[in-house]
Amino acid sequence: MKQLINETCTYAAITTDLWTARNNQGYIGITGHWLTPNMELYDILICIDLIKYPHTAENIRSALVKKIQELHLNDKVKHAVTDNGANVVKAIREWDGVDRIACTSHMLQLCVMKGLHKIKSYASRFQKLNQFFNSPKQAERLERAQIEIANLNKEITRQTLTSSDRELQDSNEPINIPGGSLQILCTIADCKTRWGSTLASWKRLLELKEAIKRTLVTLRLDSNSSAIKDWKKLRKRYLKDWEWKLLEELCKLFQPIERATTFLGGEKYCTISLIYSTLESIRFYYTPLIEDDDENEEGIEDDDDELEDNDEESDDEDEGEKFKRKFMVLYLIIGMILLWLCFWQLFLIPDAKEHMVGLMNCEKE
Repeated sequence: MKQLINETCTYAAITTDLWTARNNQGYIGITGHWLTPNMELYDILICIDLIKYPHTAENIRSALVKKIQELHLNDKVKHAVTDNGANVVKAIREWDGVDRIACTSHMLQLCVMKGLHKIKSYASRFQKLNQFFNSPKQAERLERAQIEIANLNKEITRQTLTSSDRELQDSNEPINIPGGSLQILCTIADCKTRWGSTLASWKRLLELKEAIKRTLVTLRLDSNSSAIKDWKKLRKRYLKDWEWKLLEELCKLFQPIERATTFLGGEKYCTISLIYSTLESIRFYYTPLIEDDDENEEGIEDDDDELEDNDEESDDEDEGEKFKRKFMVLYLIIGMILLWLCFWQLFLIPDAKEHMVGLMNCEKE
């Protein structure tokens, strides 16, 4: 690696990130990137090393400088790409001669996480259904359901074969049935710090929709006490029809951000010059269509004065019709209130008075 750097690298950039493993040990990862004079792009993994606590800016900067010096890159590194962690930001800011570049994919991650917070209750429903199949027992049931569905589809296809195909079926020759190859799918775990895993888990749920439904029915028909308990749990977590539709729409909604994240994470091309165009494409996709109302039409000039006059007249007519409808509704409400008051005075109040007089007479007697 040192030889490659000495021969091809004039200036370089690094990307670094910190994370905590399941054993609660801290790790730091560093990658290097540079272009050769022949415009060849190199992207190498410098290290994935333990970093001791505390993860202060000084300790992070020391770890970075140490690895950079080992590869003789100390005078060549000019930029560092990081997330928005305060300790990492401070470490790069205090590193003389190195400028920080914020990770665009990380910024998209933060935007999506804020958006997901708005649908927290629905996302929780999807997650609970996904977690039901994490255990080996439920995963095997889901696998069995996929095999049963595949066999059923094969049988239906065989029954719809033509007579010539039936002759081939009677022989020992293999039949090429559409969808004959079966790939067993499992649910995908959801990681809180990676919104892409959330989207992947949602897509997988849609792919497994029929298998999950078959698992639910199979558990319902089983008389075993354990199966009945599992059926009750799955029935509570199973999505309603409108929730399945919502899940499908959400997967479509996040597709542009998923494509942008994948595109900006490419290793075979420079991405820093593609950031603004990529973000503009996302903005273009999510910009709502302009509706034909007065608010959205403000600021839009029309060169044809006659069309403007006609539009204003039609708008005035529409406003007049709306006002007439509102006035008629208000008039009807007031009329109903007056009729009710008349009914109260003519019938209910006299009856109440007679009833009270009768009670008083009874008490005197």
